[in-house]
Order: sequence, then C-alpha cells, then structure tokens
Amino acid sequence: MLLTSVMKASIATTLLQWARSRVHLWLLWGSIAVDVAISAVVIFYTIFQCQPVSYAWRFVDPTVKGKCLPFNNQIYVGFALCFTTVALDMLFLFLPFFMLRGRGVNKRLTMIIYGIFGLGVA
Repeated sequence: MLLTSVMKASIATTLLQWARSRVHLWLLWGSIAVDVAISAVVIFYTIFQCQPVSYAWRFVDPTVKGKCLPFNNQIYVGFALCFTTVALDMLFLFLPFFMLRGRGVNKRLTMIIYGIFGLGVA
C-alpha cells in the first residue's frame, strides 16, 4: 500500500510539471494530500485495531488476552481505500487529456502520450 502511494505521488508530481492552470495544480496537490491521508489512516488502523497490538497476530492462541475492533470496521476502511484509489486513478487517467488540450502540441505526440496513459487502464 505504501508503494502505491509513492507511485501515485510520483505520477502527480510528473503531472505538476505540465500543469499551468490553478485548478490543475490544486487537483494534483489535493490528490497527493488525500492519498497520504487515506494511507496513514489505513496503516494506523491496521496497527492499532487490537489492544494490545501484538494480539492482532496472536489471537488464535487461547492463552493470549486481548480485544480487537469489529471486523466490519476493517471492511469500511477497505472500501474507503478502494474508493479513494479508484477516484485518484481516474483523475490521473483523465487529467492529462485536459492538460494537453489547446497547448499546440503535435498531434502525433499527443496521441503517443494518450496511449501511454491509456496503458494504465488495463
């Protein structure tokens, strides 16, 4: 999960080099902030969902005492992570189309760039 956050941040910083519109800049910086925030929430929730923390990997041992948060909360955190990931992926897929429009970039180069970003759809 941490690796995907780093990858999304690197894509956003690459797109920041092309951004000229203030809206694009805000979208890209906001995407980095949202990705860091959701990643931090998931990491801290995963680590601290059980008291004591070691109970998370030793709960099958009947001699160990502890308590974890309900499993439904893990599902909600997973849904939040999935929704955020899909939304950011769609942003990074479609934003370059709007950023390159009206720039006077060669049509062939534009199609090559669209093709490269289109590879991320699969």
